[in-house]
Amino acid sequence: MFDFPDFHKIGVAEFGNHENRCHHLDCTETYDGLDPTVWDQSSNVEAAGRLKGKLPLVHGGLDDNVSPHQTLRLVDRIIAHDKDFDLLIIPGAEHAYLGFEHYVARRRWDYLVRGLMGIEPPEGRLTPAPTGTEMIAEFMMT
Repeated sequence: MFDFPDFHKIGVAEFGNHENRCHHLDCTETYDGLDPTVWDQSSNVEAAGRLKGKLPLVHGGLDDNVSPHQTLRLVDRIIAHDKDFDLLIIPGAEHAYLGFEHYVARRRWDYLVRGLMGIEPPEGRLTPAPTGTEMIAEFMMT
C-alpha cells in the first residue's frame, strides 16, 4: 500500500508496528542495524505520503504489545498528507482481540468483499468464540 501502491489496491493493517523507533528497539536494531536513517525505510509513518488504495487501520485500545499510539502516529501523518483511510479502534481489546475476534474478522471480511468484489457482503454475524480463562491458559501452555 505504501511501497507498491500501483499493485496493491486494498489491504488491512491490524495492530500494526508502523514505526520501529517506537517499538522494541532491540528488534529494530537486530533487523535494521544501528543507523536511524535505515529505520526510515521500514517506517509506514515516513511512507504515509505514498499511500494509495484502501487501507483500514485496526487496533485494540488496550494493546500492550504494539501500542495503539503506533497506529495513531500513522493516522496523524496520513491526515497531514490529506489521504483517505478508515480507522477501527476496539476500546476493550488487547493485541489478540480476545472476545472481539468475531467482530474484527467480520469487519475485515466485509471490507475486502466490498473493496475487491464490489458487492455487499452477505448479512449475518459471526458467533463469538468462547474465550474463558481456562481456554486461554490451555492455549498458552500448548
